[in-house]
Amino acid sequence: MSIYQSIFKKLLAAGTAAVVMGSLAAPTLIEAAVPFDDVPEKYLSAVEYLNTNGIVKGTGTLYGTNDSMTRGTTAIMISRALGLENQSAPDAGFPDVGGQYTNAVNNLSYRGIISGSGGQFLTNQTLTRGAMAKILVNAYNIPMGVKDSPFDDAVGAFADYIDAIYAAGITNGVTADRFGSEKEIKRGDFATLLFKTINRFGAGCDYDPNSTDNPDSQTINCLITEIARQSNVPPEIVKAVAEKESDWKQFSNGEPFMNTDGDGGIGLMQITNTADYNPDEIGYNVKANIEAGVDFLTEAFYNRNDLPKINNHDPKMLESWYFAVMAYNGIVPKNSPIVQATGERNTEAYQELVFGILDKGNLYVGDPQLETNIDKLNMKKEDFQYDPNSGKSITFLKDSYQLNVADLTASKQLFKVGDVVTYHSNRLRAIPSTNGSIITISIGSRVKIIGEPMSDQNQNSVNHYVWYLAEDINTKKIGYIASPYIE
Repeated sequence: MSIYQSIFKKLLAAGTAAVVMGSLAAPTLIEAAVPFDDVPEKYLSAVEYLNTNGIVKGTGTLYGTNDSMTRGTTAIMISRALGLENQSAPDAGFPDVGGQYTNAVNNLSYRGIISGSGGQFLTNQTLTRGAMAKILVNAYNIPMGVKDSPFDDAVGAFADYIDAIYAAGITNGVTADRFGSEKEIKRGDFATLLFKTINRFGAGCDYDPNSTDNPDSQTINCLITEIARQSNVPPEIVKAVAEKESDWKQFSNGEPFMNTDGDGGIGLMQITNTADYNPDEIGYNVKANIEAGVDFLTEAFYNRNDLPKINNHDPKMLESWYFAVMAYNGIVPKNSPIVQATGERNTEAYQELVFGILDKGNLYVGDPQLETNIDKLNMKKEDFQYDPNSGKSITFLKDSYQLNVADLTASKQLFKVGDVVTYHSNRLRAIPSTNGSIITISIGSRVKIIGEPMSDQNQNSVNHYVWYLAEDINTKKIGYIASPYIE
């Protein structure tokens, strides 16, 4: 999926939900992209996301927001979320399970996600909130033993599971000191809990390493985001380099893509130095190819002493990567930041083109508050010593450059769950796409990130940016925010 792809595989195989209940004003119904008339705004993102990804359904124009959940229906929805509908599993041995519930119960039982009681699954029994907590922890491997919850009713068999989803930020309970463990869970709250769990623990890329077809653009977006974040490299940098190198293409007619320059570059990141890598692996495995490209960028950024630094060389600042990006293609005369003969900026230098792609792919171009500021680097031709008629490396005669702090552009794709940020838009989206229903908030609202980054749910989108599930600090509204407008 592309966490991003059809999201229905990996994103889905990761469930998310958050029950952020409390003393809120009576919600108003708004027009949603889902065909349900009974979904108030507090549940809109959860229901719309799960519905558009095939996890939950309704009856006619009703979702049944306030209806109880049975254990059988829960099994079906969790199975869909984990992408298990077409997988088989041994018979779980419950005599009260049959028909539409059989495959889901068998799969979840086989994986240790659900269990029965007294030899029965209790298919038609309503599900409690405590039992839901246990299912989510088992389905998504939510860490346990992190911290205790403040809930007085987090006791007995479900206590550790309730503590786990509280520690993970998935629930705040029905009150400050009550989880409602024995209460029947309603379909609206079920959707919220599952939705938040998916965004928190289910984000991942639905990538088939055995395929020689090029993944769709949002699967590539997902893979680069995931790998770059693991190495503390701004994903925006890697995505722009990859587009410049291959236009996000790993294969050509089923074989590793090779450019027409004749330099032996392989695949998405056009890896030329294969001494430390298995050529077949970086040729046929997209993840391995991206990892090799990220390795080169981090080596240039962190370990090369011949490259100039910008300000305090903060890896979170996009401008800091200017010379590492240059080194990716080579510190050769054609990439000199300044044309030696004229003293003018070399707008055709590799790194300049990459930063142009970065701005365009993240909606920065044309917005002075969002676009990067490499054009403000005060570089002169005297800073670079080289023979323009040779291919020998440039010698850098100046080891650092300074930008005004206000001109540094922080990565918008390195935020973590729990970060509180300012969002410069007046709308949240119910799904990670501009096609999602709009949930209005105030421009400049402070919001808390409660999910891992996701690429656009439209797998044909060519944008580089990501979406985060977030909660408005003041209104408690939940929806997706687009990375370019985060500060």
